[in-house]
Amino acid sequence: MNDNWVRECMCVFEDLVQRHGPYFAYAYVSSDSNYNKRRPDLWARSKLQEGLNNMTAFELGYTMSYASLQSVVWNVFCRKTNCSLQDSWIIAKEIVQSEMQAYELKAH
Repeated sequence: MNDNWVRECMCVFEDLVQRHGPYFAYAYVSSDSNYNKRRPDLWARSKLQEGLNNMTAFELGYTMSYASLQSVVWNVFCRKTNCSLQDSWIIAKEIVQSEMQAYELKAH
């Protein structure tokens, strides 16, 4: 696993958390068999892959909108947290972890 791939995944993941809220992060790590055919982790993983595909298309010059927005969001995040791109994964992970601790999940 190289650093560029990790940064790209984190950029897409952050964008999806901003779009869907902290439930996206929870859906990504959940694999509860009680959901039967509605597996939120599979949906979240497919959304992440879709975002990575869009970013690759952007880098190859095929598209401008989605991936360029992700790049802008990630650069703004780095400026706001005063971190480098290399350190941004660690900083973002700490922020997501602290935010997730504030949410209480209730059984359905």
